[in-house]
This record gives sequence, C-alpha cells and structure tokens, in this order.
Amino acid sequence: MTLREAGAKYSAIAEQLGYKSPASAYRAVVAGLKKTLQEPAEELRKLDEVRYDRLILALWQRALDGDLEAYDRLLKAMRQRGALLGLNAPAQIEQTITEIKTLRERYARRKQAPGDQG
Repeated sequence: MTLREAGAKYSAIAEQLGYKSPASAYRAVVAGLKKTLQEPAEELRKLDEVRYDRLILALWQRALDGDLEAYDRLLKAMRQRGALLGLNAPAQIEQTITEIKTLRERYARRKQAPGDQG
C-alpha cells in the first residue's frame, strides 16, 4: 500500500515485493484498501456511540427535572443512537409484518363475503 501511495505501478510493486504478477499486486493493494476502509468506519461508529452515551447522560437529569428543551434533545439523541446501532429496524419490520397480515385478513374476508364479487 505504501508503494502504491507513493505512485508505484503494480508491476513495480509485484517485482519489489515478490508477487507473481502485477495482477497479484493489484489484488493485494485492493484487499488492503478494503481493510483500511472498513476498520475506520467501525471505529467511528464506536466513537459516535460513546459520544451519544455522554450526551444522553448529560441531558438525562435535566430532562427528568422538567427541562423540556433537554427532554427534546435527549429524545433526539436517543433516536440517533438507536439508528446508529440499528436498534430501530426491528420495530419497523414488525410493523410491516403486522400490516401485511392485516391486509391479508381483509382480503380473505372480502373474498368470503356472500354476494360480494368485488
């Protein structure tokens, strides 16, 4: 990766590091890039989680004491933290499943209604 960052061609990287071909050097560089792109995202997610936890803690008592502005900001921070961690998705999925079941039940009742050719 350091050689590529310095502008080296894949053929030079392969020769210098002992890869069989420039294509092998290319695959190694791409694999390294993917790894470095994935790790910071997870680290940033963890950092944001800690930040939200601190913010929630700071707002918690003020909200409980009746500070409506703190309460509003607390709810927003909790929603954002939930979205960051993927905690909001199960409720959405469950709601969609319930809606589908309700629609199926309505359709079944409509089909069974006597004289309704609808």
